[in-house]
Amino acid sequence: MEKQAVQRAREAFLAGRSRPLEFRVQQLKSLQRMITDRQGEIATALKQDINRSQYDTPLFELIGLENEISLAVSKLAQWAAPRPVERNLLTVLDQVYIQPEPLGVVLIIGAWNYPWALTLQPLVGAIAAGTPQRPPPLHSYSSIAVYVKDEKVYVKNEKVYVRITWGKFVNCGQTCIAPDYILCEPSIQNRVVEGIRQTLLEFYGPDPKSSPDYGRIINQRHFNRVMALLEGYTATLGGQSDASQRYIAPTVVKDVPPQARLMQEEIFGPLLPIVTVSDIDDAIHFINEREKPLALYVFSSNKKVRSSVTVATTIVLILVCTVCIYI
Repeated sequence: MEKQAVQRAREAFLAGRSRPLEFRVQQLKSLQRMITDRQGEIATALKQDINRSQYDTPLFELIGLENEISLAVSKLAQWAAPRPVERNLLTVLDQVYIQPEPLGVVLIIGAWNYPWALTLQPLVGAIAAGTPQRPPPLHSYSSIAVYVKDEKVYVKNEKVYVRITWGKFVNCGQTCIAPDYILCEPSIQNRVVEGIRQTLLEFYGPDPKSSPDYGRIINQRHFNRVMALLEGYTATLGGQSDASQRYIAPTVVKDVPPQARLMQEEIFGPLLPIVTVSDIDDAIHFINEREKPLALYVFSSNKKVRSSVTVATTIVLILVCTVCIYI
């Protein structure tokens, strides 16, 4: 069936059906109508899959997707137009330009944690480019997701708990740039734990399992994987689970040794270990001696600290936050 679908896409490309701009715009607008008409069904499906809040799906996936479509529709003629090229001695008498053209068939590989955004946003680009595409079926996402190692947080002030707690536990921790662990000095570790405890209570109430806003692990295999990471540790916060619902409570573990299994792979779930470091230099060394992380979040009002981290680490994404952001 997959081969037949790819073959049909190739035949459509060779026949030129996807090349006209009018066709591409029509397809984009049809996609927009589908999303608008089925927002309720989309939110319901994700509620059933991972217990995602009905408010989170539009916020995290659909609004950005609709904006992407609107941008493509408004800019497509400009993107597809010939682009003049400066003439030189060899081309002075010629009409010289670059003509963007569709390249071929596209296979889109999305991910299950934000399935609509991570599959349909690339689809928007493929349609706009005039390339027939083959997205995978939604039920296969768990087998094609690509994970990125280790995200970190270095905590230096008391007004960061809302951001850390939300960033870690939204979507039940199944977000690529969710923090994998916290680095903090021993003197503030208990304060960090208490700050997260109070924020969790505010977010999800005394029983996150019954909260309509707290999600679930995508499937049983990932539930077992995340729970295995917790083996041998006593949760400082949370730790409760229910395999029948794929529920794992928001969990914090403190005093985690750097060599622990919990620190060796991306967690992609609601477990948040805390590792203590002596100072900012120790934190930088800790980060740099491991595989390059996708993101690093620095919470400090000290410009020297922020500058040191920015200069001394090589991270794909560094978010430097001052105290005033959280007031």
